[in-house]
Amino acid sequence: DALVPFGPASRSGLLKRGDVLIDVDGVNVYRKPVVVVGPLLLGENGSTVRLALDRYTPEGYCRRILVVLERSLPQGGTPASTPGSSPAPPRSSLLHPSKSPGSAAPEAASSPRP
Repeated sequence: DALVPFGPASRSGLLKRGDVLIDVDGVNVYRKPVVVVGPLLLGENGSTVRLALDRYTPEGYCRRILVVLERSLPQGGTPASTPGSSPAPPRSSLLHPSKSPGSAAPEAASSPRP
């Protein structure tokens, strides 16, 4: 529901609170549990992942946002963990914007929220 504070995804400014994750690398993940979505976000440090997100405006319009992000370790270079949890696996689930051009390309059309 929220981005990791100070993580690469939140630092990128491309993902916002309230965005709805629709697709990870072409796999529909809408309303899928974290146990399904999590492994799709994991990957080798430096690899890329393509996300499709729905972003709603205050007026109720939906805009599909397409983002290519590069996986990286959190700031500081060590996997994130929460108190009382096991250390994170060596693969990174934290993301930062890809260095490739056009890393965020919203679609031209918006539609009203159903």
